[in-house]
Amino acid sequence: MVTRRTLLKSAAFGALAQSTLARQAKALVSTDMSAAGPSAKEPHFFVYVQMQGAWDPCLAFDPKDRSALLPNGERAFDQPYSIDEVRTFGSIPLAPQGFVLGKYADRMAVINGIEMEVDTGHTAGTIMSGVLMPRASGSPFVQAVVARRQSYLKHCSMPHIYSARDGEFVAGPYNGTSVVAAPADIVTMVGLGGGQSDDDLAKLQLILQDFQQTLTTASERRLFQSYVAAVPATINMRAQLRAGKFVPPAESTTAAGMGQLFGQLFALGIVGSVTWQLGLGGTSNYNFDTHSDHFASHPLGKAMADVDTLATELGKIPLDDHTSVWDRTTVVLSSEFSRTARLNSSQGKDHNVHSNSLVLLGHKVRAGVYGASGTRVLGNGSAFEAHAGLPVDLATGQPSSQGELLKTKHLWAGFGAICGIDTSREFGTDAKPVGFFT
Repeated sequence: MVTRRTLLKSAAFGALAQSTLARQAKALVSTDMSAAGPSAKEPHFFVYVQMQGAWDPCLAFDPKDRSALLPNGERAFDQPYSIDEVRTFGSIPLAPQGFVLGKYADRMAVINGIEMEVDTGHTAGTIMSGVLMPRASGSPFVQAVVARRQSYLKHCSMPHIYSARDGEFVAGPYNGTSVVAAPADIVTMVGLGGGQSDDDLAKLQLILQDFQQTLTTASERRLFQSYVAAVPATINMRAQLRAGKFVPPAESTTAAGMGQLFGQLFALGIVGSVTWQLGLGGTSNYNFDTHSDHFASHPLGKAMADVDTLATELGKIPLDDHTSVWDRTTVVLSSEFSRTARLNSSQGKDHNVHSNSLVLLGHKVRAGVYGASGTRVLGNGSAFEAHAGLPVDLATGQPSSQGELLKTKHLWAGFGAICGIDTSREFGTDAKPVGFFT
């Protein structure tokens, strides 16, 4: 017998008491389901792969010569490969752990030498939101804004979903000032993995409405309305997925499963962009936070193989007779900061905010290497940093003694510019956008 208690538990009432499902549900319910799906000739999707915990791009995208010396004669780099092992794919030199992505060289852009400014948790907010503040500040995700600007996505239920831990998501529409989010696995949220029928959900709504009437204040009743409204939103979403013959992946936490899930959500016009976060444990057991035994444990090679698998799966999902989802997807690879040039006393690498990298793959990417890194004097001129960003011309992305340091705010302003986003109005920043994005 199903009780009110068990149904409330299944609705995650206790866990989501502080969520904003009401606004999410409103957006889902008001979506024109008949208009969803590929209606434009050239849709554009985004996958943001976030390597949480600091990756080491020197192992893949910013090769360095381990025989190089600093001006004071000290060794500049510790690397597990010799410079002779570096291979050039198209115009892009890749170190061994990047070889698996060499097949995408004609649609790959590598941006090196990005100055992250500070070594705090705020840097994660910078790389993800486009401004130097935590995501919790209410600033909108660049990804959500970009998704909402795509004409193909204007009827999407949710422009962006974010994977907080491999396979677990927050999802919600950009509402003009923030991303409305509610913790839930996307498959379970739409009821295709939780074993609940539409009738079960409808009964749940009646029980929730009944419970709502027992609350003593109007404000409590308004807050609880979020759970009541989420039920028809879930039923609507399920109907849309069924109509599109959505097939839940057998393993939602693997790279292949992620590709199948994201690709179908893209093709059905339900989602416009996704962030897949890897690192700090999680179900895939990734951990980029390698302050010891770096070369034995740093998982960048595995992550790049998973990105290749993800792209392969997206290529299996058709948009039409001639176009796959992958043909219209841009993948963005990033981390909140990089790794030091040399090993520490524990044979690990520590945080380096002076030269991060960002990589673009796929649709509408101008192939090439942009930005630059090398030895730079820091602070009062008494310390050398072997792996630091060098000044570049923001228009071309090429090294220039008259240029300036490349920062994440310039890159996100560039993403905004190609999508018609006023970065000053949306993000409160007057950062000059880079000019080398297509």
